Amino acid sequence: MSRIVGIALVFVTFPVARAQQLPPVRPLGPIERVSTEPMRAATTAVALSDGRVYVNDVANRRILLFDSTLSHAQAVADSTSVTAKAYGARPGTLFAFRGDSALFVDPASGSMLVLGPDGKIDRVIAMPTRPGAPVAPFVFDVLAGVPGFDRRSRLVSTMPVAVRPLPAAPEPGKSYTQQSADSMLIVAFDMVSRTIDTIGGVRVGSFRITSAVDANGDVSSRTVTMNPLPVEDSWTVEHDGTVAIVRGHDFHVDRLGADGQWRAGPKLPFAWERFSDDQKTALIDSSIAAIKARRDSMAAARARVGPIPATAGGGGRSDRVVVAGAPGPALIDGRPALSDLPDYTPAFRNPAARGDAEGNLWIKTTTLEHGQAVYDIVNAAGALVDRVQLPQFRTIAGFGPGVIYLAVEDANKVVHLERASIKRK
Repeated sequence: MSRIVGIALVFVTFPVARAQQLPPVRPLGPIERVSTEPMRAATTAVALSDGRVYVNDVANRRILLFDSTLSHAQAVADSTSVTAKAYGARPGTLFAFRGDSALFVDPASGSMLVLGPDGKIDRVIAMPTRPGAPVAPFVFDVLAGVPGFDRRSRLVSTMPVAVRPLPAAPEPGKSYTQQSADSMLIVAFDMVSRTIDTIGGVRVGSFRITSAVDANGDVSSRTVTMNPLPVEDSWTVEHDGTVAIVRGHDFHVDRLGADGQWRAGPKLPFAWERFSDDQKTALIDSSIAAIKARRDSMAAARARVGPIPATAGGGGRSDRVVVAGAPGPALIDGRPALSDLPDYTPAFRNPAARGDAEGNLWIKTTTLEHGQAVYDIVNAAGALVDRVQLPQFRTIAGFGPGVIYLAVEDANKVVHLERASIKRK
């Protein structure tokens, strides 16, 4: 079921009229350097003080360290079977550590690698766990929020909120509805005492699953209803260790002070656009179609692999052997009500917030100009000070002093890292 939750929905973003009080939208400064090392992804870039930069090539499962010109790269961690620099079997997360070092989280092994300024793995730290818990409770995923270390040197990330599972022995002929949590906890892990403190929370998109149980006590069908346009919060750990949350319901920034108190910034100016029932209906239709297309593609891929013996588990009886890839409970696309969707287009969709090296927060908004997204730049006081557009087809990988690192895919599906000046020269 987790594969269903992870489906990237197609959604409609509607351009909004620029309000009088908004700063003009400007382009970035010039692109100064472009990498030549072939990559398949560049999800995160961590800049060092001398201009070198660590990059997470997550699709190739490797960490690269580029020189200051982006001309040369060395593999610091990779996934080949003949090296001791193991990346891990699953995608990992990279973010800044103390000084000129980075931290790489390998969820497969439950370990965190400290990458030093010399391009070597300095040491390995066990991932945080709660007492008695078999696995780490943290969610390390830049799509959910950018983890990092706060001003007290605690590792900050998110933790899911527990949801009541389907009964182990569901009653025959009954239907059960499970609602996913609509929030996540922001937690801080003390690396010395290994204690975990809850420091805040963020609103996230949710879904519900209705499981129909047949006369034999087996789950015969599951109806999955997802909201294609949730009003969410976006969060990040900024360059100086400040934890920042962008609140989606009224578009303002909350920041956690050094004294442990949250302080709300002013509401940010935004040209809110009414989201009509016709627009809601069109979005629901396109989202359901996208989910079905993805599911059909996955089913076709499983069919090509063929049957694999496996033991049944989860939902219904588990005392029999089934064949992996054989038909399971029917999946039904539930249709959300129009009232489930907001009456105004949200100011942003996740992932949205990234902190630069100057203490500003970059928020990718739903505002479009000439077909491209506009980034609102908010200073430490919570005020909107600038609005920027990236060059076409670029995504933000990270920041350095006065510069931004971008990822772009060329016509041959090769990903490059670019360094651009934030200000026009």
